[in-house]
Amino acid sequence: MAKAHIEQTISNLKQGTRSIDSQITVAHWLLSNDHGPTSDGIKRSTIGDDLSNSLSHTAGTSLSHLADIGLVAEFLEQDITYTIAEWHPDTFVMGMVEQAATDGIEALIDDLEPVKAEDDTAEIVADGSGLSLRGVVADAFDLCPQKVESYLRGGDPVERLNKVTEAIEESEEHKIGDNYGKIEFRNPAYRYRLTETARQLYEL
Repeated sequence: MAKAHIEQTISNLKQGTRSIDSQITVAHWLLSNDHGPTSDGIKRSTIGDDLSNSLSHTAGTSLSHLADIGLVAEFLEQDITYTIAEWHPDTFVMGMVEQAATDGIEALIDDLEPVKAEDDTAEIVADGSGLSLRGVVADAFDLCPQKVESYLRGGDPVERLNKVTEAIEESEEHKIGDNYGKIEFRNPAYRYRLTETARQLYEL
């Protein structure tokens, strides 16, 4: 199968990101390991472990970008028994997961500093000790700081809220706000595989 068409598609559609090489590597890995549209998929951790020395960005970042442009499908291995958002007024949010995640994202956006920089570099906090909250979020998704709000409001709100919550938890300068946080699933196991669109590009 030819690889040039899918490489060009990723390069064109994700030209504003810094992880294009990693995205291409992940897509080719899925193909070479038979994780096409009809497969049972593979866990992100397995991809990350196998490509640990081949990626400049995390497997999760690459998979998120590939899912954004319809080349990778993300799905749960099994049904979710219950869903918890400890920060939410209704801790058990079954039936309202997406709305709870959307509310959390909007609360996070309210905490972001205004965009001040005109270039692609993440803004630094005033005392120079590290990234601003906006910078932490931008780095988590491999984005320019000014694109954070629109990115958070698109795609899967649960995935994006959880990923940005983890990034803030790992930062030394910032803490999670009172009105947002992780949405937890019982035994979550996201799996990934190439979509039919990706398969067709490989066959061009």
